Amino acid sequence: MNPKSVIERSPYFDEQWYREKYGIEKDAAKHYLNEGWLNNCNPSARFSTRDYLINNPDIHGINPLLHFELYGKNEGRRAYVPVSDDRNSYSAKQIGIDYDAYYKKIEEMKVVSFDVFDTLVIRPFVQADELFLYLEKEYDLPGFSQARKKAEQDCRKQLNKEVNIDEIYDFIDERYRKLKEEEIRLEISFCHENPLIRRVFDRARELNRRVIAVSDMYLPKAVVQEILKNAGYEMDEIYVSCDHGATKGSGELFRLVYKLEDCRPEEFVHFGDNYISDYSEAINSGSAAFQTPKIFDHVISKDAYRFLLSYYHRHDDLPSSIYLAQACEHAESGNDEEFFTKLGYLLGGPLAYAYLNFVSEKASELGVQKLLFVSRDGYSLKEIYEKHFYEKTGIPCAYAYLSRAAIFVGASENRLCNDASKILPIAKLYLPDLEVHETGEENEAELRKHRKQIDEWSFQQSGNLRKHLESISEGYGKLATVDMFSGNYTSQKGAAYYLQDSQITGFYAGNFADSAMKHESFAERLLGMRDNLPVKMSEFLISSFESPIIGVDEEGNAIYEYPAVQKQFERYEQIMKGMELYIRDFGRFFKENKEWLLTLEEWLDLSDAFLKECSDDDIEKLCEVIDSENPVSGSKDRTIAELIASYREFGY
Repeated sequence: MNPKSVIERSPYFDEQWYREKYGIEKDAAKHYLNEGWLNNCNPSARFSTRDYLINNPDIHGINPLLHFELYGKNEGRRAYVPVSDDRNSYSAKQIGIDYDAYYKKIEEMKVVSFDVFDTLVIRPFVQADELFLYLEKEYDLPGFSQARKKAEQDCRKQLNKEVNIDEIYDFIDERYRKLKEEEIRLEISFCHENPLIRRVFDRARELNRRVIAVSDMYLPKAVVQEILKNAGYEMDEIYVSCDHGATKGSGELFRLVYKLEDCRPEEFVHFGDNYISDYSEAINSGSAAFQTPKIFDHVISKDAYRFLLSYYHRHDDLPSSIYLAQACEHAESGNDEEFFTKLGYLLGGPLAYAYLNFVSEKASELGVQKLLFVSRDGYSLKEIYEKHFYEKTGIPCAYAYLSRAAIFVGASENRLCNDASKILPIAKLYLPDLEVHETGEENEAELRKHRKQIDEWSFQQSGNLRKHLESISEGYGKLATVDMFSGNYTSQKGAAYYLQDSQITGFYAGNFADSAMKHESFAERLLGMRDNLPVKMSEFLISSFESPIIGVDEEGNAIYEYPAVQKQFERYEQIMKGMELYIRDFGRFFKENKEWLLTLEEWLDLSDAFLKECSDDDIEKLCEVIDSENPVSGSKDRTIAELIASYREFGY
């Protein structure tokens, strides 16, 4: 059936309500099917888009109402009714964490039992079976992920028992069998402690309780034991379903464990993430039990991280899963972070690291001899490059005062810019007698009136900038400027003008217009109006503590529009701290394989999700700095709060 028809016929879709609620004039069903659900619009007052997705984390990349009508209702899934129209409300029932209740129950018990996977340990992916997709990509064996899952299903069906990994691989195509040992190796190296549950384990140990692990798993005890040991857990005993031919899901493994532990069910408490196998069957077998949340589900239930869910439902690729798993683990790491450190981690780090990986690979490929990181975007990029990429590329770098203002300073002399409305505001900082007018014609007249004075001043400033660039370029013939985003290629044009004996390539995270100048873009498309605000966020995050640079003195030092204030230093340090933490955490598992980094398109969607989901408190914090320091072209007198409101309503 046509997906649009499914939406239209659903009793949970109210066309008139949807039109009035979201101001949709065209095809309401088509809008909800293709766009509305991605922005957490509800199809009616009887169905919550967000709550259905949150309570069914196994589905992504599909419209939730469409999924419910085609599959969900037949699988026993429920339709969630929105509790409130407030976009900040969170009505889904979540599996909470009640440490006091956990600790109290542990005190009453003789044996404390834990599930292993997604409870004691977690993998660097949102979904457990994404490990198979990782193996498929790493070994370039198309089809392995689906074949591995099917092999396990076929094995269980035909053998009609709890199976082990050797038996599973007997049911897989021979060309894939070599990955069995690699799957085991990756499980051992990837699995690490879950910060949500670690403290519960530690409490049980402090109380000298007997602590065991009980897992429904195809990996043998020896492997599970090594996984737990590597994650920092010393268990008194480990029980694995494939070793005993019994599962928690049937209740049989719990009853077997009571006997082997010489323990009555009333003396036993179990913790785990699966409602049936870890909670329901444990309770039915007579013991106490708590269902603990998966770390991803727990984090996205918090206001500060809800945007991660919106992003997740747009991207089901492996790099996005790796990013989300890392972000959620960091959120639960116990750090009481400053707001800007959090932004540096969640937004700044993924973009800076991925972009610099692109720059490093392209620079090596093109034979670039030196990189010129352009002020001010290039300041933090240069720091990260020197620390994480220089050793590999061997390409030296420098920080170039090629800001638009510094180039405009010499614009009258070098004719790089003939726009009087851009030249005069900068010139006035040096020549106070100049007047800056409202219209372009008046400014042109002012420029002609003071042409001689401006040219003399411009000639001196242009000479200073040339001297600075010649000094840092050190005579290399193949140079590249590194900038974030551009529409006019100003920094590259400036470098090409002043360093005419060198070949200049421009590296950009993205461009708003094309150019005949030789350049390489991290983006796979030209950017447009809808990208303006995400780009503004990037330029705020990936910058420096400096005030705007308006020129260079005779000694090659930057001339600033105004002195930097302490808050700028503090904020820069916080953002850099967050970016470095992100790079550190990514490198724990994927340092040698950068293909798992986000693309620019994915990052723009991530930033878009943040801007549409961020709280009023977040906006207030952003207003403190962005409105005053980074004005948006064409948005005069509009605060960041007004820009975000417009962005949420119109998409730009």
